[in-house]
Amino acid sequence: MAISLTKTNAKVEADRAQFEEIMLRTQSQAFKLAYRLTGDRAEAEDLTQETYIRAYRFFDRYDPAHSFMGWLYRIMGRIHADRCRKQRKTKAIFPPYDLTEETKEIADISGCPEQALLNQTFDTRIQTGLRAMNPDFRLVLLMADVEGMGYEEIADSMSVSVGTIRSRIHRARKQLKDYLKQFAPGVFDEGVIDEL
Repeated sequence: MAISLTKTNAKVEADRAQFEEIMLRTQSQAFKLAYRLTGDRAEAEDLTQETYIRAYRFFDRYDPAHSFMGWLYRIMGRIHADRCRKQRKTKAIFPPYDLTEETKEIADISGCPEQALLNQTFDTRIQTGLRAMNPDFRLVLLMADVEGMGYEEIADSMSVSVGTIRSRIHRARKQLKDYLKQFAPGVFDEGVIDEL
């Protein structure tokens, strides 16, 4: 019996080391998606942490034949959707915060000030539009357009058909386009919005 315990402990230690190595390699990318999903640094940190904790707990279910990031994004998407549902069920105690303070990024000093202001405005409006979107649509849109994942990879990671992914991405882009036309009229050139 002691031999099987030793083997089990060795397996657990090997899995822990493998997970830690993968986590160190992917944590920046995971945080970026979490930030895009939440629009808030603290919430993104919490979401990323909870995602990795859950991924570690179920690491024995991960199939190395598939993308780790796809698997992780599916976990993150489920956690985020659960949080959104819980938030809708509870009343807000505090008034909504101003997203312009939460989405500031370090300016590129090589660009002109007008371009930096346009980029900040664009990012703030996009982020606000993303937050107004259905969490499932937001996730697939970010996976496709920000992370650059292919439809097949997204479908595989979310355990749905490619047709479902195509439909969700189309609907997400339409929601974002409609949001920008309604809440940011005149800020964007029609051509920019039509590219979405």
